Amino acid sequence: MMLILKIPIVYLGLVVWYAIRAEPEPGVDPTEYSVWRPWRDPSSPRRRRGGPHGTRDSVRVTRERHGRVAPVTSTTSDHHRPAETVAGLLAAGALFLGAFELFYRPFRLAPAALIMLVIATLMSREQQGLIKLAYAAVGIGFVVGAAIQVLTHHPLY
Repeated sequence: MMLILKIPIVYLGLVVWYAIRAEPEPGVDPTEYSVWRPWRDPSSPRRRRGGPHGTRDSVRVTRERHGRVAPVTSTTSDHHRPAETVAGLLAAGALFLGAFELFYRPFRLAPAALIMLVIATLMSREQQGLIKLAYAAVGIGFVVGAAIQVLTHHPLY
């Protein structure tokens, strides 16, 4: 696993090494820079844009349409409190740590994951399903990870 994670670092090192060792192309002036700007079309005049709220014409159109369009109402609350979002992120992070306990020192990772889960439990009422799943992953990852570490004679902490 650790070898797989080092492949992008090795690739980045090779790209930097190649860029440092590269010779300039013959016949190219090193002081000449490209002025290529694909987002700008110099042949056509620049059209005038409206302000941040659009043009005056768009305001007239929206006022005319306002009477014809029915307002959109929702019976469910789509707005979540920021605490719910943070609790979901904490639970997802603890779920990741619970899975990572299988490969790397479960006695180090389990306390951090449990602290994250306790904080997430206190913060959220809507994320309880994810939090329960994360508790199960941390517990199973701890037991199975500790067994794997013992069987392979690796340190537990």
